[in-house]
Amino acid sequence: TRNSHVHGGPYPVTRGQFHLGDAAYYFDQSVALPSGNPEDVVSVCRDYFVSLLEVVYDCYVNLGSHIDPQQYYTKENFAKNRRCIDDAEIEIYGWICTSLIEEGWGEDDRWHELRANVGECEINHLFYSYLGAPTPQPEVPDYILDFEYTPEERGWVHVPAGFSSIEDYIVHLRARTDVGQSSMG
Repeated sequence: TRNSHVHGGPYPVTRGQFHLGDAAYYFDQSVALPSGNPEDVVSVCRDYFVSLLEVVYDCYVNLGSHIDPQQYYTKENFAKNRRCIDDAEIEIYGWICTSLIEEGWGEDDRWHELRANVGECEINHLFYSYLGAPTPQPEVPDYILDFEYTPEERGWVHVPAGFSSIEDYIVHLRARTDVGQSSMG
């Protein structure tokens, strides 16, 4: 629809509805939508965005140790190549953190500290808000979990487009899932 409009076709949004501060815009009835039902522009765009987001999320799940530093710098991933925390510290810092060893830090503590100094997925807030889960996170010992940030503290919680709260979005997802299951049954 966008490409058609950019190349001279008619503008696809032909009507709007405004009520008590809320606005909804609708596609022209001649526009072929995936669901076949006339939906507002925000809903159609959000659903398409979520489908693209699912593809990217699948890449993080299936290729995580190749594209995500949080999944790359783990004891398990390095062990696959017969490498250890010393090798990881040399990769990141250029030396082995002997000061941490002298302070009594264990291997798990060193891995956790190392991951705190590398990047993490910059779109986890999208994955968490729209799909309900961030990228796969490294296993951390229980004693470290006490100090981990919550999703809210990490900035992952955002209200999805077109909704006034995350709870409204969850209700919407459940309704869509229920409709999809009843039409398949």
